[in-house]
Amino acid sequence: AAEGKAVAAVENATEADKLRSQLAAAKEETAGAVARADAAQGLVVAADEKAMSAEKATAEAKRDLALKAKELATAERNTAAAKEDAATAAKRASEADQVAAAAEKRAGLAATELSAATEGLARLKESAKSLQARLTVAENASEAAEQRALASDEKAVLACDKAAAAEGRAAEAAGKAAAAEGKAVAAVENATEADKLRSQLAAAKEETAGAVARADAAQGLVVAADEKAMSAEKATAEAKRDLALKAKELATAERNTAAAKEDAATAAKRASEADQVAAAAEKRAGLAATELSAATEGLARLKESAKSLQARLTVAENASEAAEQRALASDEKAVLACDKAAAAEGRAAEAAGKAAAAEGKAV
Repeated sequence: AAEGKAVAAVENATEADKLRSQLAAAKEETAGAVARADAAQGLVVAADEKAMSAEKATAEAKRDLALKAKELATAERNTAAAKEDAATAAKRASEADQVAAAAEKRAGLAATELSAATEGLARLKESAKSLQARLTVAENASEAAEQRALASDEKAVLACDKAAAAEGRAAEAAGKAAAAEGKAVAAVENATEADKLRSQLAAAKEETAGAVARADAAQGLVVAADEKAMSAEKATAEAKRDLALKAKELATAERNTAAAKEDAATAAKRASEADQVAAAAEKRAGLAATELSAATEGLARLKESAKSLQARLTVAENASEAAEQRALASDEKAVLACDKAAAAEGRAAEAAGKAAAAEGKAV
């Protein structure tokens, strides 16, 4: 029995040694698993840090994208305002064109009236020449009529000179009004509307799972964390590309806005110049109208003077006719006297002949 117990004890000791060796192997495996779990935990922490860094970069990209979107909206508003300014300037330029056209029309009417006045002056000059010729004839008959005709002639010459001067000034004003052809060029719209930001950056943030205590699931968590980090980096790169594109679009919109503002300023300047030209044309047309009115008044005075000259000429012609009649009567009397003298000379010659005959007889 003691030997059996001893054999059993030896067997138990052998079994215990086996169990001890198995326990040591199990402890070593457990230590390796713990080490692998610690390494996996470190990888998980690194992956979390990488994911947090990617999330931070994504958030910054979102903020930059929001700022650029705000700036792009401001640029679009500025572009719209510049277009409105350009449209207003184009409208003002069109109104200035209309005013200039009206001024040109008024200048044309003034030129027509001045032409009619010039023709009237020419007719008056011809009439004055005729009156002068007739007055010259009347001057031979009556000295008083000559003096009055000379005074009237001087007045007519002065009136003609004034009318000719008014005609010259009106012609000059018509030429200046015809030269006022400044037209404003409609402002050219170069601004292009930037495309509105419609797409939003997809959120690249995903929650990273907490560290798992189990060693078997650690590697899978590390792989998942790496995939999430790669996805976050990819989303961040896409966000940066979108941000660069939007920044480029914003710069283009700002350039277009600046060009539109320059075009609007140029159009406003041209409209202002057209307004000034139209105002000058209106002023010249007013001066031409004033000179035309003065010329019209001068024509009226010349007509009155011509009527007065005509009346004086009629009186002078009547006096001349009376003088001619008296001269004719005097001529008739002189002819009768000449006839009587010729008869007396005939009788005297006859008497002389008789006396000569008597003298001959006496001899």
